[in-house]
Amino acid sequence: MVSTRSIAALFALSGAASLLYQVVWMRMLVRVFGSTTPAVSVVVAAFMGGLALGSHWGARRSRLGARLKDYASLELLAAISGVLATALMIFLPELYAHIAGHAAGPAQRVAVRLTLAALVLLPPTTVMGATLPILTRFVSEREKKIGLGLAVLYGFNTLGAVVGTLFSGFIALALFGERSTVGMAVATNLACALVAIRLAGKETKVLTLKEDAAAKREDGYFLALFALSGFCALALEVLWSRLMILLVGSSVYAFSALLAVDLFGVGLGSLVCAALLRRGVPRSSAPLLFGLLQAGIGAAVMLGLAGYRVSGLSAVSLNYLYSPLNRPADVLSFFRDCIIVVFPPTFLMGLSFPLAGLLLSTNDHDEGVAAGRAFAANTMGGVLGSLAAGFLLVPALGTAHSCALLAAISMLIGVAALRRAPQRRSMAWKALATLGAVTLVAGWMSGDPARDILTHRLASIGGELVFHREQTAATVSGVSIPRLPQTLLLNGIAVSGTGGPGKAMAYVPLLLRPHAKRVLVICFGAGNAFRAAMREGLQVDAVDLVPGVFEAFPWFFPDDAALLTAPNARTFVDDGRHFLLTSPGGYDVIVVDGSPPIYAAATVNLYTREFMALARSRLGPGGVLALWAPLPCRLDDFGALSRNFADAFAHVAAWRHPGFAGVLLMGSESPLTPDARRIASDFKRLGSTAELPGMNPGLVAEGTPFDEAALRRISALFAPLTDDEPRTEYPLFPMLSGDRFFMRNEPLLGAFLSLDPGLAAARR
Repeated sequence: MVSTRSIAALFALSGAASLLYQVVWMRMLVRVFGSTTPAVSVVVAAFMGGLALGSHWGARRSRLGARLKDYASLELLAAISGVLATALMIFLPELYAHIAGHAAGPAQRVAVRLTLAALVLLPPTTVMGATLPILTRFVSEREKKIGLGLAVLYGFNTLGAVVGTLFSGFIALALFGERSTVGMAVATNLACALVAIRLAGKETKVLTLKEDAAAKREDGYFLALFALSGFCALALEVLWSRLMILLVGSSVYAFSALLAVDLFGVGLGSLVCAALLRRGVPRSSAPLLFGLLQAGIGAAVMLGLAGYRVSGLSAVSLNYLYSPLNRPADVLSFFRDCIIVVFPPTFLMGLSFPLAGLLLSTNDHDEGVAAGRAFAANTMGGVLGSLAAGFLLVPALGTAHSCALLAAISMLIGVAALRRAPQRRSMAWKALATLGAVTLVAGWMSGDPARDILTHRLASIGGELVFHREQTAATVSGVSIPRLPQTLLLNGIAVSGTGGPGKAMAYVPLLLRPHAKRVLVICFGAGNAFRAAMREGLQVDAVDLVPGVFEAFPWFFPDDAALLTAPNARTFVDDGRHFLLTSPGGYDVIVVDGSPPIYAAATVNLYTREFMALARSRLGPGGVLALWAPLPCRLDDFGALSRNFADAFAHVAAWRHPGFAGVLLMGSESPLTPDARRIASDFKRLGSTAELPGMNPGLVAEGTPFDEAALRRISALFAPLTDDEPRTEYPLFPMLSGDRFFMRNEPLLGAFLSLDPGLAAARR
């Protein structure tokens, strides 16, 4: 007879494979549709909608019986559909660009995104969603304990997803790339199918079920509560991802740690629930237990916020304003902080969900139906919760107050469940309802911990938080620090300011192309490059993910606030790569200043070989692509960026200023050799003297530390940076092997120049 332990281990592997698919597909679709909140929401809705649809279908299918061969068929279909979906995504950019280019407006583009995302994602995710109810029915008929099958399988599957999260976020994508990671997921599905077929030979009988009233019983009341609990769970996940940036930064490792802790709490809680169910829990006790656990989730959310405040106020280092990842050991602190905030409520979530088996089924035959219906309701509630958190709650209430509201809703879910408990006491649910109200009021009165943390950090250096606005895309803050440029923060991370680098990003290319007419600025930041180009009377398009950066521009440059509404200026709230993909182009200069640090999540999409080719195709004759490579930076990362420029353009150059923390890489189909005499004449005409204190025509003309031939020779020593192998996002392994980040331009460029094969040959 097939053991439950064997089935659970098999389903854990399936969970790991599903997570690998999810991570890679999200990355691939973000490159097509963009990383704006609406675009990402469309992808999430399509993915989770497929899981819900599959769970609903699996519930209906489980009524007819459950065989391991059925599960094996689903795993085989998951492998086939996973390969096909990935292949489609590789060719999707061209198709999307063609269709979206003919869309009449934003609403039509959203419809195009949703349609294409559904066509690609629904087949594989529907298959994945169907596996839980099928296996739940199979296990429950062997265990003969209502609810146990769902608890065991959901727990092991979720813990398998933890392994998939850690493997993809820390190892697979860094070492093997996206397509190889998908290949591993496909191989895992196939292995699960083969093992299931082998185990099917040990089945003693084929289990079938005659239709009965129990299997058809609908309990809309508790299904609604499961949908509400899913709403709260996914909404909280969105809010936590915003809050935790202040503690763990914006790297892939930070987001992987957060997701892993979230899933680990749910998985462990589910297995603890399985242990309780194995000992025997009366069905009549399920509403009481579910109600108390939901109330506990609300309390745990508020305790997590208190822990968040304590951790944040103790983390006063200014590194947190840029990146808390400075050494490998810092990753451990990411897990610590995520555990403090996220683990307690997710553990209780994991304890409560498997109670669906007791709440929605009456015997082991219809537990698969119960599992499928509960998972479908919970997942669809989660889709609505993730959308509501980003588009409604954060802009209207702020992140912290939204957490308090969701905590109160969790307590009210508990009240609603207790009212259906046979053991209910009127005083109990009334007390719980009162506690929910008190929680909401207390959370509201406690203020905004994120703002308090930022204010505390800045106070240590005499800085001031001038404004702090929470929006759907990001929290936008303006910071004033004595003797330093005004600084822009996004989600607490310093991304731009009124210093010289932003202005140089525009002026240096314009000095090389004095007849430029059209300029595109990707990543608006504080607006330096935009302002410099606008002051020259050029036609300027500016793109940024966050609408608040355009709103903040008047604070940085009050005298030039009117530039935003000038006839020759256009601003777009969009992902820079998506904008180029759907734009006809024709620009004389494209300036790209991705959000630092260089390993910030998704910033690599503006650095890869594929992006360089896309940008080149959107330049007019003789146009220049200028990309800022920020410091700190590893030699290998700078070399990969240089290699991409050398491969994409006929002419390349690197420009630096000793006082700027970064290097400006430039590429064009026309020569970029600076003409010192012409630059001197244009320097004053462009107003550069006033805009760039300390700069002079000689520094601009001589700012290229080596000639183009040397740049090409050295760049050829490095592997290109590609969409499939996004190495700049994953510095952990190089850091473990002793590689270091260069903090200043001259040492970085000196190390780069020392690799020149031509110089080495000359010495010999």
